[in-house]
Amino acid sequence: FWAVDVKTAGEYTVELRRWPKESGTAITASLEAGANVPGVTPFRAVEGKPFAAVKAHLKLGGQELTLLVKEGARGATFKLKLKPGRDELWAKFTDADGVPMGAFYAYVTKVK
Repeated sequence: FWAVDVKTAGEYTVELRRWPKESGTAITASLEAGANVPGVTPFRAVEGKPFAAVKAHLKLGGQELTLLVKEGARGATFKLKLKPGRDELWAKFTDADGVPMGAFYAYVTKVK
């Protein structure tokens, strides 16, 4: 989970992604390995394997929400109302058999 501290009440979007926005890569796609660095092999230097996600799951603000993952989607965006305070943001994707895969990126934006 990610520890969050909501400063102001309001409507927010939470976009869950498997890969970072700048990659432009779909949730279900593989990701080409990135550059290596001297000394050790970083995680980014390993190819990201495909994962057949069909659902995105979010738990935040006392709410547990699920969205279907659309074919070719780069992210799954939830809209929810949040109150001020500290909380935990839990997020994952699941395949058709219910096998989980972490949502490694969450982009939180206040709408109003």
